[in-house]
This record gives sequence, C-alpha cells and structure tokens, in this order.
Amino acid sequence: NAQSLTRLREFALKCQGAKVDSRAMLFLENEAPDHYLDPLLASLMTNPVRLPTSDNVMELSAIKGQLLSDPRDPFNRAPLSVDMLEPLPELKREIAEWRERKLAEYQAQQ
Repeated sequence: NAQSLTRLREFALKCQGAKVDSRAMLFLENEAPDHYLDPLLASLMTNPVRLPTSDNVMELSAIKGQLLSDPRDPFNRAPLSVDMLEPLPELKREIAEWRERKLAEYQAQQ
C-alpha cells in the first residue's frame, strides 16, 4: 500500500544519509587523534568506555566482543565484566563532533 511504500522510501533515505563510504572512514581514521582510536582495533571509537582494571579506553562493542570469549582485561588480564565498564559520554560527544567536522571537510574536498 502507499503508506508502506512511503515508509520504505523514508527508510532508504535514512540509510543513504547514514552511509559513510570506506574512503571517508579511512580518512577519518588517518586524521583521528590517537585517543579517539580503539587501541586494539585502531578504529575510530563511537562509544568509548573506560576499563577500570587498567584505565584504558576502548570501543564498547570491541571490549564486549572480547569479554565474550575471555572475561579479562586485554591489557593486564585482570578479571573484567561488561557491568564494570565505565561509559565516557564527554569523550563520546567530543569524538562525534570531531567526526562531523572532519566528514564535512572530507566532503568539501570531493
């Protein structure tokens, strides 16, 4: 029906707007300050958390994946669980703002 088609088009537009091509991601990761990058994956963090057992900062999804197979801090092997992770909303906001500025810069160069 028409309503379903309209919702599908809106969804497609949202997906298109959210898509960042691989060249843009490479640009962001090359330009990012080290403390914006996950120390194990070297990828730009979007949801940084502090590991209280080692005081390192990692991407939430990366450390959650790590903890599924080994419930220890990857930096010092101390016992660690997801509920111990400390969200860093200020850093998350800082990275998001930096990312938006850099993406605009990248798009202006294209």
